[in-house]
Amino acid sequence: MEFVFIVQGEGRGHLTQAISLSHILSSQGHELCAVMVGRSRNRDIPEFFVKRIGAPVCTFSSPNFRLDSKRRGVSVFGTFFENIIRMPGFISSLLTLHRAVRHYSPDIIVNFYDPLAAIYAFLWRPRAKIVCIAHQYLMLHPEFVFPRGRRVARWALLFYTWLTSWGADKCAALSFRKMPTSPQRKMVVMPPLLRAETKTLEPTAEDFILAYVLNEGYADDLAAWHRHHPEVRILGFWDRKGVPEVTHLGDGLLFRQLDDVAFLDAMSRCRGMVCTAGFESICEAMYLGKPVYMIPTEHQFEQHCNAIDAYRAGAGLWGFDVDLTPFLDYIPDHQGESRWFRKWVHSADSGYTHLLSRLMSG
Repeated sequence: MEFVFIVQGEGRGHLTQAISLSHILSSQGHELCAVMVGRSRNRDIPEFFVKRIGAPVCTFSSPNFRLDSKRRGVSVFGTFFENIIRMPGFISSLLTLHRAVRHYSPDIIVNFYDPLAAIYAFLWRPRAKIVCIAHQYLMLHPEFVFPRGRRVARWALLFYTWLTSWGADKCAALSFRKMPTSPQRKMVVMPPLLRAETKTLEPTAEDFILAYVLNEGYADDLAAWHRHHPEVRILGFWDRKGVPEVTHLGDGLLFRQLDDVAFLDAMSRCRGMVCTAGFESICEAMYLGKPVYMIPTEHQFEQHCNAIDAYRAGAGLWGFDVDLTPFLDYIPDHQGESRWFRKWVHSADSGYTHLLSRLMSG
């Protein structure tokens, strides 16, 4: 079978999931013809993705979040107005997607949570089967537990998630754990898509904390905390533009440009990890038995949901403050038994092969 991927390029989660699925498909003799990545003005496509995906990569302008003035959270109104202004570019992006699908004529289009891919599918009704893959689709499951209150944010997130699945034949809802089959016919709960490199690592516990910040403002908050706790060694990763490969923010606190090989190596060696509440990094830490302190990105309800879901799965602690003291106290008591989670992850290869084969035969 021939595939085209359309990937929402915000953060690293959807990108690494696409890499993992591409390797599963390649091992089964299928062909990934092209990868279309939706990008914003704020971020570049990481070099590791282009090197490892194994197919031509084309970018297009896609809706994304705008950061607030502190560059740590999401500006709700800024995001809304910026995407309105960029609307003509989104129309051009839809045409780019249409030309790519028409050129490659794939059997299956895999949409990693990009809204323009769904709008394209709704408008052009391509011949190819469409499957959507993301953790966010788990929020459509009747047993998913949401934070209390914030009903408007909840319904807005559910609407956006539903929007990204327009025209899909199947939605693969990535989950930290097995869950009962959803009564929604087109949704299936699936294991995380972790890359092969993660599964070859042998975890140890060296005396440092790993930090990954999606939005660079959190690095400043971490530096402020570290000034009062200089005895704690912290190795951080970010994708801040215009800075050296290695940036020292204090004695014992340094940040490196995001490199996935170096990041996974550091994760395998750390005592614990601090990160915003992205699904993929948490799954990698759980696989390696590492405790996690999750700080949901400000004004991003989806990450609040992720943090609670991961906490219920035993990943670690979560909170809105960049205060690592409770987490450091928690680390010695963390139950790092990951056999059940590893078994769930290892079922991915056969699970996705079966899912895609049934999609074509059905």
